[in-house]
Amino acid sequence: AERRRIWARSLPPSAPTGADLDLDFLAERFDISGGTIRNAVLAAAFLAAEASTPITMTAAVVALRRELQKLGRLVRPADFGPHAALL
Repeated sequence: AERRRIWARSLPPSAPTGADLDLDFLAERFDISGGTIRNAVLAAAFLAAEASTPITMTAAVVALRRELQKLGRLVRPADFGPHAALL
């Protein structure tokens, strides 16, 4: 529950989000720190801005994968469950 709140609070209030953005999935599936969550949200926001789109699950998944790789964690598509195709 706390990770879910961090995901939600890390989104800029004025940032547009896509209907497919599944914060519950991200919070439940990935046991990561608040700092890593904030970094992933920021990276997702930049990816979305670059593409001129809302922050979507695609941007979140790509950004989170990058953050996990920076931490030296093994990242497998299976870790992203139904969202693995977004990688």
